[in-house]
Amino acid sequence: MGIKFAPLRIPLERRLQTLGVLQWVFSFLALSQCCLIAFVFLLFTDYWAVSVLYAGWLYLDRETPSSGGRRSAWVRNWAVWRYFRDYFPITVSAFCRAGGLGGQW
Repeated sequence: MGIKFAPLRIPLERRLQTLGVLQWVFSFLALSQCCLIAFVFLLFTDYWAVSVLYAGWLYLDRETPSSGGRRSAWVRNWAVWRYFRDYFPITVSAFCRAGGLGGQW
């Protein structure tokens, strides 16, 4: 019993896909906690104004997520999203006509 690592012959493309998924998981699970700790830490230092200004911006910007957020073409074109997409190879296929279910999906 022990740790079994992936074989070295796995293609670089697949390794990059795995890295893209790990980046998203880290961003989703750990980045918010790290930012919250930094926010609270800055409140009790000489840089408390940074936290206060950020809290004010969060308050003034609170409606942005409900209106669709801010799309950034630069971020949307990052290669990490292509690797993330290719990690989960799915296809969509229509197997019945749209009227076949009486319009109820």
